[in-house]
Amino acid sequence: MHSTAAARTQELVLGLSQTRCWDTLTLRRELIALLRRAVPFDAWCWAFADPDSQLVSSGTGDSPAAADLGRFLALEYGNDELDRLLTLADGHGPAIGVLSQTTAGDLCRSARWRELYHPHGIGDELRLALFADGYCWGYLELLRDCTGHHFTPEEAEFLLRLV
Repeated sequence: MHSTAAARTQELVLGLSQTRCWDTLTLRRELIALLRRAVPFDAWCWAFADPDSQLVSSGTGDSPAAADLGRFLALEYGNDELDRLLTLADGHGPAIGVLSQTTAGDLCRSARWRELYHPHGIGDELRLALFADGYCWGYLELLRDCTGHHFTPEEAEFLLRLV
């Protein structure tokens, strides 16, 4: 990740987020386009969450795993899966998880990767819990295909600072 691209992306994201005339879908899509400049990814999902339960209430994106949303939710909320959204939302501020780091590079340790991502050619996942006023209001998942590189600690740190 180039520091110039990261600095410019941060500047543009802050400017965009201060614009009050966006509907939420357009704002999310514009932010995704900006994020892609500094941290490349192949697919994404941005979900809103109920701040009391922290459960996903709606979302948008282009994740190939969305075709099997029922299995995704069963893995997410029913198993002792690594890097669960609810675990990321346990604190009082933004949190991040990178699947390749959580599994120490052995993605097979993750049922989500084995059952959903690997069959769709996904090679890594970066998840962010998004907070405002001490409550988790959403999650952002960025995915890289299996032909690319894993997300780096520097990329994760940049995104965590940004949110």
